[in-house]
Amino acid sequence: MGLEIANWHYNDDLEPFDKFYESALVRMYAVIETGGKQYQVHEGDVVFVEKLDVEADDTVTFDKVVAVNADNGITVGAPYVEGAAVKARF
Repeated sequence: MGLEIANWHYNDDLEPFDKFYESALVRMYAVIETGGKQYQVHEGDVVFVEKLDVEADDTVTFDKVVAVNADNGITVGAPYVEGAAVKARF
């Protein structure tokens, strides 16, 4: 089933998704876990996942975020990053 990553946040940081870091464009991403698999996702990505009981146009929040790459570096959870979530639309 395909889903489009609508947005994601980390500790209520709602800064713009793409940021300039040391004169280079750094695209933030998150690694989520769903259906026993892990997916690296960016805002606007279309990702195909399995084992979700949802209908078309449903919105789902993934709170099992394994890692976040943001403007302040990479944060890896133990096992999940506290306060991080990814919202997606099917």
